[in-house]
Amino acid sequence: MTLRELKIGESAVVTAVGGEGALRQHFLDMGLLPGVEVKLLKFAPMGDPMELLVRGYTLSLRLEEAAKINVGVGIGVGIGVGIGVGSNAGQRPESSAPDGSQSQGQSQSSEIDMVDFG
Repeated sequence: MTLRELKIGESAVVTAVGGEGALRQHFLDMGLLPGVEVKLLKFAPMGDPMELLVRGYTLSLRLEEAAKINVGVGIGVGIGVGIGVGSNAGQRPESSAPDGSQSQGQSQSSEIDMVDFG
Protein backbone atom coordinates (compact mmCIF):
# COMPACT_ATOMS: atom_id res chain seq x y z
CA MET A 1 0.00 0.00 0.00
CA THR A 2 1.24 3.54 -0.69
CA LEU A 3 0.56 6.91 0.93
CA ARG A 4 -1.58 7.78 -2.07
CA GLU A 5 -4.06 5.05 -1.08
CA LEU A 6 -4.71 6.31 2.48
CA LYS A 7 -8.14 7.65 3.36
CA ILE A 8 -8.70 10.90 5.26
CA GLY A 9 -8.10 10.36 8.98
CA GLU A 10 -6.25 7.09 8.42
CA SER A 11 -2.81 6.53 9.99
CA ALA A 12 -0.04 4.29 8.73
CA VAL A 13 3.65 3.57 9.24
CA VAL A 14 6.19 4.16 6.48
CA THR A 15 7.66 0.81 5.44
CA ALA A 16 9.79 1.84 2.42
CA VAL A 17 10.82 5.05 0.72
CA GLY A 18 10.96 4.92 -3.06
CA GLY A 19 12.18 7.36 -5.65
CA GLU A 20 15.72 7.78 -6.82
CA GLY A 21 18.57 10.19 -6.18
CA ALA A 22 17.55 13.68 -5.13
CA LEU A 23 13.83 12.84 -4.87
CA ARG A 24 14.45 9.97 -2.43
CA GLN A 25 16.82 12.13 -0.41
CA HIS A 26 14.18 14.88 -0.33
CA PHE A 27 11.64 12.43 1.14
CA LEU A 28 14.14 11.37 3.81
CA ASP A 29 15.03 14.99 4.61
CA MET A 30 11.33 15.75 5.15
CA GLY A 31 11.18 13.01 7.82
CA LEU A 32 9.58 10.25 5.74
CA LEU A 33 11.73 7.44 7.15
CA PRO A 34 10.82 3.78 7.56
CA GLY A 35 9.11 3.33 10.93
CA VAL A 36 7.64 6.85 11.07
CA GLU A 37 3.89 7.21 11.61
CA VAL A 38 1.94 9.40 9.18
CA LYS A 39 -1.71 10.47 9.16
CA LEU A 40 -3.67 11.75 6.17
CA LEU A 41 -5.34 15.01 7.21
CA LYS A 42 -6.95 16.20 3.97
CA PHE A 43 -6.71 16.73 0.23
CA ALA A 44 -6.54 20.09 -1.53
CA PRO A 45 -9.87 21.23 -3.04
CA MET A 46 -8.93 19.85 -6.48
CA GLY A 47 -7.73 16.54 -4.95
CA ASP A 48 -3.97 17.12 -5.25
CA PRO A 49 -1.80 17.57 -3.16
CA MET A 50 -2.53 15.70 0.06
CA GLU A 51 -1.74 17.02 3.54
CA LEU A 52 -0.11 14.65 6.03
CA LEU A 53 0.80 14.85 9.69
CA VAL A 54 4.42 13.66 10.05
CA ARG A 55 6.39 13.91 13.30
CA GLY A 56 4.13 16.69 14.59
CA TYR A 57 4.18 18.91 11.50
CA THR A 58 2.06 19.07 8.36
CA LEU A 59 3.53 18.06 5.03
CA SER A 60 1.95 18.45 1.61
CA LEU A 61 2.83 15.89 -1.06
CA ARG A 62 1.68 15.55 -4.63
CA LEU A 63 -0.18 12.29 -5.27
CA GLU A 64 2.51 11.29 -7.77
CA GLU A 65 5.13 11.59 -5.01
CA ALA A 66 2.91 9.89 -2.41
CA ALA A 67 2.69 6.84 -4.67
CA LYS A 68 6.44 6.28 -4.12
CA ILE A 69 6.14 5.90 -0.32
CA ASN A 70 5.06 2.44 0.89
CA VAL A 71 3.12 2.25 4.15
CA GLY A 72 1.53 -0.35 6.38
CA VAL A 73 -1.79 0.30 8.10
CA GLY A 74 -2.20 -1.02 11.63
CA ILE A 75 1.45 -2.02 12.18
CA GLY A 76 2.59 -0.19 15.30
CA VAL A 77 0.38 2.84 14.65
CA GLY A 78 0.02 5.08 17.69
CA ILE A 79 2.87 3.69 19.79
CA GLY A 80 5.72 5.99 18.77
CA VAL A 81 7.37 3.60 16.35
CA GLY A 82 11.13 4.03 16.18
CA ILE A 83 11.50 6.18 19.29
CA GLY A 84 11.62 4.82 22.80
CA VAL A 85 12.42 6.02 26.29
CA GLY A 86 14.47 3.61 28.38
CA SER A 87 12.91 0.21 28.95
CA ASN A 88 9.42 1.70 28.67
CA ALA A 89 9.56 2.14 24.88
CA GLY A 90 6.06 2.16 23.43
CA GLN A 91 4.39 2.51 26.83
CA ARG A 92 2.87 5.53 28.50
CA PRO A 93 5.50 7.04 30.84
CA GLU A 94 4.81 7.23 34.56
CA SER A 95 6.31 9.25 37.40
CA SER A 96 6.04 9.35 41.17
CA ALA A 97 3.77 11.98 42.65
CA PRO A 98 4.98 13.91 45.73
CA ASP A 99 2.87 11.63 47.97
CA GLY A 100 4.69 8.53 46.66
CA SER A 101 1.85 7.31 44.46
CA GLN A 102 2.31 6.63 40.77
CA SER A 103 0.77 9.09 38.32
CA GLN A 104 0.98 9.48 34.58
CA GLY A 105 3.43 12.11 33.40
CA GLN A 106 7.14 12.27 32.79
CA SER A 107 9.28 9.14 32.63
CA GLN A 108 11.65 8.42 35.50
CA SER A 109 14.26 7.25 32.99
CA SER A 110 16.45 9.74 31.16
CA GLU A 111 17.92 6.98 28.99
CA ILE A 112 16.96 7.29 25.32
CA ASP A 113 17.09 4.40 22.86
CA MET A 114 18.46 5.51 19.51
CA VAL A 115 17.26 3.79 16.35
CA ASP A 116 19.30 3.79 13.13
CA PHE A 117 17.05 3.64 10.08
CA GLY A 118 20.22 3.51 7.92
